[in-house]
Amino acid sequence: MKKIIAAITSALAAVILAVVFAACGTNYVGTYKLGSVKMESTGMTVEYVAGQTNNGITITEDACVLEVNDDNTWSITMNLMGASNDAEGTWSINDDGNLVLTEDATGDEIVATLDGSTLVFSETQSGMTMTLTLNKK
Repeated sequence: MKKIIAAITSALAAVILAVVFAACGTNYVGTYKLGSVKMESTGMTVEYVAGQTNNGITITEDACVLEVNDDNTWSITMNLMGASNDAEGTWSINDDGNLVLTEDATGDEIVATLDGSTLVFSETQSGMTMTLTLNKK
């Protein structure tokens, strides 16, 4: 009986380690460019996809470029619909395996999920939800 319990315990430990190492294997490092930006408020949704024209506005993928560096720093350059913003800071991975960007200037944190090679940021302020999708290049 002790051999069976030891075998089960060893197998369970191996599975747990495999899951932990797989979760740690997510590689956020790289350059991400704009895929789309979507704004939702009071039942109205507007979405702009990089390279496509919507309401007479065309946005390029270079309108938003995020660099995630292997030294746990990041920087972003944004020139989106007349609003320019550059920021930088440090990054970490939270318990859910999501990317957390902490801005140096303000200490604000932004959480992004990685779906394949696509980072998705979503934030709601004053009843408006903005979702930014960036594609790894």
